[in-house]
Amino acid sequence: MRNYIGNLFEIETKDENSKILLFDGYLGSRQDLLDNNEQDELNNKGIETGFLKIDIENNQIEKLFGVAPDNEQELIDKWFEIILSSNSEDPLICMMFTDLGNELGTLSHIASFSIIGTGSDDDKLLEHINSLLDLTDIYNNTSKKIKSTIRSFKEKIKGIDSKNINVISYNVGQGNAIGIFHGKTPLFYFDLGGGAYWNKKTYRDVISFPIDNNPFIILSHWDFDHYESLRSKIEHYNECTIIAPLQKITPSAKKLADKLKNLILIDQEFNNGINCGFFEIFRCSGWTKNDTGIGISIDLKKENDISKILLPGDAQYCFIEKKYKTNIDAICVSHHGGKICNEENFPISTEKDKGFCVYSYGKGNVYGHPLNESKETHKEKGWGNNSESESEDEFNSKDGFAYDTTLGDVMYRKYNPLLKCRYEDFCRSKEWNAKIDKLLKCTDE
Repeated sequence: MRNYIGNLFEIETKDENSKILLFDGYLGSRQDLLDNNEQDELNNKGIETGFLKIDIENNQIEKLFGVAPDNEQELIDKWFEIILSSNSEDPLICMMFTDLGNELGTLSHIASFSIIGTGSDDDKLLEHINSLLDLTDIYNNTSKKIKSTIRSFKEKIKGIDSKNINVISYNVGQGNAIGIFHGKTPLFYFDLGGGAYWNKKTYRDVISFPIDNNPFIILSHWDFDHYESLRSKIEHYNECTIIAPLQKITPSAKKLADKLKNLILIDQEFNNGINCGFFEIFRCSGWTKNDTGIGISIDLKKENDISKILLPGDAQYCFIEKKYKTNIDAICVSHHGGKICNEENFPISTEKDKGFCVYSYGKGNVYGHPLNESKETHKEKGWGNNSESESEDEFNSKDGFAYDTTLGDVMYRKYNPLLKCRYEDFCRSKEWNAKIDKLLKCTDE
């Protein structure tokens, strides 16, 4: 028997009859946590953090938690005490992941399962867990740097003609990573994520992103598929300033936060948006980790081309202010094409039925992203062009710019001669197609 104290941070729809429950927590008992006052103390005493994945039928959710399948989001962010066993007679099966290299996980059975918050000693335990994971000290220590950081941010892009900006959505498997470049020089990244754990197969070779000129790194929120590339090669980004939202986070995210040398946390500072010339950074207005993250609106002032782009992270569109969603040319689809909980206030494309969108998913991911429901809804709302391919072989690039699941160079009109793909599916003008044709012929020769 092993104890696991875990936070239910995500519920993914597997199909119409089942869900995937995802936990991040501690492989230890209540007393193990209460006896240690710092995350480092837990690490030093061998109390591991780990992810737990449970594939579960909808009717089992109702039996276990007394919550109807349509209301399971009520369970998000709650803490659970789970007893793991090797007894095959225990019917509920889970997979434990404590090592990123072990993408298959370790199979366990669940002997017991209870929500923390209903027992007599639960308040004390929850208070202690919250203190272990609290980012307030980091926020207080860096809050004085926020204004100077924003000034530095604006200084970096001062005088740059937005028409020379390239926006690149990288293929990092089941995750998100977007680069904003001036020519070949990175100005900032929006997420440096990637597929990991149960989706590691979608992202086996972690990219070392270019860091010339010490680009800023903005994390939309504290989910591992949005920071995995950063976490895996953390020393590579030591000189980069990391901007992230102050949120309730989970044990694995806290381990990363404690290691980041130049982390700047923002809370209310971006609520009204921060205008930085050709783009604006804003805070989403929901209540979950996904829906209180950072988003970015870009306007490159390009005529007859992709100009206005929305980068929502994992936030549902209904939690993004209307001004960022009106008359835009392209979106990186929210939550990798996952379930849309609310179709109100959907992004409006500049040209009806010609909006471009990218689904930042990894082929073969366990969630089935992008969901057909999401794709159909986007098409119905005017986002008829997307960046999916039927064959991985059609999209190849030696330097990692643009693959089958990304908008990539072609969508954003920054052409990479090494890239050979079905560009005619994306480009609007004959002139642009002719230009790429010419470049491809040169490359082939």
